[in-house]
Amino acid sequence: MTEIEIAWLAGLLEGEGCFFGAHNGKRSRGINNSCKVYLSMTDLDVVKKAGGLIGVEVRSYQPNRPNSKMAHRLQIHGDKAVSLMQAILPFMGERRSKKIQELLERAKNRLSPSERGRRATHFGMSSRERGIRSAQARAVARRDNHTLSLEF
Repeated sequence: MTEIEIAWLAGLLEGEGCFFGAHNGKRSRGINNSCKVYLSMTDLDVVKKAGGLIGVEVRSYQPNRPNSKMAHRLQIHGDKAVSLMQAILPFMGERRSKKIQELLERAKNRLSPSERGRRATHFGMSSRERGIRSAQARAVARRDNHTLSLEF
């Protein structure tokens, strides 16, 4: 993305976007800290342009309110959301900048899927073995203060 495109996207997300972190509750035991960026509006052309810039699919839906227009949304999470937040941060206002900085700080402490003990990395193991591996991975991550390298 060019600097102008990043600035345009920052302006759009400043006014219409939502930035948040998600814990997956029991599944991640509160250690996922996945960052998310969400955009929803009724202007399909604008949402499509944003989706094209960040490389995500736009989904359309009919809100559950009477006489409402069709709405369009996009959402990104994880490393892609972190990279986007880092790119747009210099263009954001004070309130959004503070929120983004908090989320980026949390993302530094996020564990990778293998360290969280995701089922995909533990095929063939009993649930007890997966639980032991997950606990070991969390302990190693806490010990090493795991950080991520982030690129966009």
